[in-house]
Amino acid sequence: MALVGANVPIGKVIIAEMPIYLFAFFRFAIASVALAALISSEPGPRLRQLAPRQWRNLVLMSLIGMVGFTILILEGLKRTSATDAGIITATLPATVALLGVVFFRDRLSRHQIFAIGLAIIGLVFIQATGLDSNGRSAFGNVLVIGAVICEALFVILAKGLSTILKPVRLALGANLVGLVLTLPLALPDLLRFDITEYTPLIIALAVWYALAASVFALLLWYHGLPHVETATAGLFTAALPLTALAVSATFLGETIGATQLFGAALVIAAILQGSGAFRTRSRHD
Repeated sequence: MALVGANVPIGKVIIAEMPIYLFAFFRFAIASVALAALISSEPGPRLRQLAPRQWRNLVLMSLIGMVGFTILILEGLKRTSATDAGIITATLPATVALLGVVFFRDRLSRHQIFAIGLAIIGLVFIQATGLDSNGRSAFGNVLVIGAVICEALFVILAKGLSTILKPVRLALGANLVGLVLTLPLALPDLLRFDITEYTPLIIALAVWYALAASVFALLLWYHGLPHVETATAGLFTAALPLTALAVSATFLGETIGATQLFGAALVIAAILQGSGAFRTRSRHD
C-alpha cells in the first residue's frame, strides 16, 4: 500500500505527458513481462486450472481493482491535486469495512461506525476545496473516491483468490486480464505511438510505476493477505494516503491548506479510531 500511495503523485507527472489509456496498457504490459520471468520457479496450481467461478473473480478483481482503480485515479489526478487525492484515499479502511458489511455481513461496532463517520466528514471538508483556483476540481475528487471504492473491492476479491493461487501466478493473471481489457482503450494511441516523444525521465517513471504497482506491491499484498482478516487488511490500506501525501509535498512541491489539513486530521482520526476498534474486537473474539 505504501508503494501504491507513492505512485499517486508519480502518476500525475506521467499523465501530464502520456495519454492515460496508453499508460495503463504500458503498465500491464511491463508487469506481465516481469512476472512471466518469475513464474517458472513458483509451485502450486496454474492459471488454467482455475474453476470458472474463480476465473470470474479474477476478471472482476482485475477489471475493478486494477483497471478501474488505475483509470479513475489517473483521470481524477488530471482534475485535482495529488494532495487531495492522497487524503481521499485515506478513507480506504472505512470503505473496506463498509463493503465487508455488504459482502460478508460483518457487524460494525459503535466505534467502527464512529470511525466511518469521521472519515466521511473529513471527505466533506476536502471536497470543500474542490473549486478553488489551484487546479483542484470537485469532479476530480469524485473520480478519486470512485478509485477508492475500486481498491476496496480489490481487497475483498483478492482475499479469496490469494488462498488458491500463489502470489506470482495471481499477480500475473490479474495483469494479463488488465492488459486485455485496456487494449481496446489504448489502441488509438498505440497506432500513433512514438517513444521519442517522451523524455527518458517519463519512460523511467512509467516503468517504475508499473513494477511498483503491479509487481512489487501485488507480490507483497498477495503474500500477506492469506494471513490476515479482511478488516485488518483494510486498516493497512492507510499506508497508501500517508505516502501519497509525503511524496506529493516533496516530489511535486504541493502545499496543504488549512481546510485540507482539518479534513486530513479527521480522516487520520478515523483510521486511529477504527484501528483501536478492530483490535478491541479481536481481543473479545
